[in-house]
Amino acid sequence: MKKLIVIVLLVFAAALAQNGEKTRAELVRTDRLIEEARPVIERSDNEDAQRFFAKAEAVQQDAWKLYRQRRYALASKKTGWARRLVGSALRLVRFDPERVREEIRRTAEKMTEVGPVIVRSGIPKALELWRVARGEQETARRSFDRKQYLLALKFTMAARLHTRRAFDITRRRGDPDR
Repeated sequence: MKKLIVIVLLVFAAALAQNGEKTRAELVRTDRLIEEARPVIERSDNEDAQRFFAKAEAVQQDAWKLYRQRRYALASKKTGWARRLVGSALRLVRFDPERVREEIRRTAEKMTEVGPVIVRSGIPKALELWRVARGEQETARRSFDRKQYLLALKFTMAARLHTRRAFDITRRRGDPDR
């Protein structure tokens, strides 16, 4: 019986050591990725990317703490999360600000085109959506000026959607068959 317990403990210890080595290799891989991405992110003007990168570094530090506490499964999850955050930061750096500027311009054109129709309709729901859309578009412009391109894109797309919904409401009211 004692031999069986000793064998089980040895097998368990070997599996734990192997799991620890695998987790350590993942942590080292994430450290390399962070170091390779650092100059690209730091040179960028993208605040969103820099924020993601800072979060990735903090998560990776937590992962190493968990590893030192022999909490390998959690450390592995955390280092994976850190890698995903670095990936997101790198995608944002490659994000084209001109594309965002163009989307903001397109939304503004659409709003200029249909805004007077929405306002003239006097339909409360359409007017409320129009008010929301104008606020979102202004937030998109301010976010773009602060180089928060992802946020700017999200807000201008939301403004476009709310403008379209407001306009659809006015068209349905104007045509009794709809």
